[in-house]
Amino acid sequence: MFHLAAYAAAIGSTADTDVTAVVDDILTIQNSHFVLSQEMMLLSAMAMSATLTRAKIASPSMRQIASPFIRPIVIAAIPPANPNMALFDYSPFRIPPFEEIQVQASAAPAMTEPFAALLWLASGLDTAPRGNIIPLRFTSTTAAVANTWTTLTITFADTLPSGVYTMVLSEMSSTNARAHRWIVPNQLYRPGYPSYASVGSRHPYAISKSQFGMMGSFRSNDLPRPQVLANGADATHEGYLWVVRTGNL
Repeated sequence: MFHLAAYAAAIGSTADTDVTAVVDDILTIQNSHFVLSQEMMLLSAMAMSATLTRAKIASPSMRQIASPFIRPIVIAAIPPANPNMALFDYSPFRIPPFEEIQVQASAAPAMTEPFAALLWLASGLDTAPRGNIIPLRFTSTTAAVANTWTTLTITFADTLPSGVYTMVLSEMSSTNARAHRWIVPNQLYRPGYPSYASVGSRHPYAISKSQFGMMGSFRSNDLPRPQVLANGADATHEGYLWVVRTGNL
């Protein structure tokens, strides 16, 4: 399973600005940086701001060679369609436990601008199941708080028949959307993906083909709940949760 974690801050023109980890509920934060309790694999990373010039990940063990830069970057406040992402899923970057993981960003704003970085971390990869994949549409009017994981109350357009369903992909859009993830029943990690301002936007090819593996499974009588990370106060959300029916109750 994989977990989506985020960093966010207002940054100025100071090079290699240290960015604060967004309160996560799952991962430990020390000195405003995530600290893992076990070794995890970095599957992907994304960095974004309006005048971003570079961003990198740093930790004591990484510095033994060099702090890896996030390439390519998104030069925009929120993800565009088919956003630039650093993809490591073909050969995951292993991050050891018990050391602070920093994200450092450099930009050239006139004053300050909002920056965000997303890290996809995994304890292992679980291949997505085959079968009929159904995109389930949902909406929400829950008010999102900027730079915080906000849990939404959602309404699905259809009622699921009784059964067990496996999540293989998800999409989310709102005016100031940056990312979304899911609280899955009986599961620790919260998988998720970039979000977009428009329902007409699409994920990168790697995500659309479920290269990060399955997201989790749930029963039709115990549905997952999304969390959103927005750049501003949004209250109109639309999304699609892609599922495969994989069993009976």
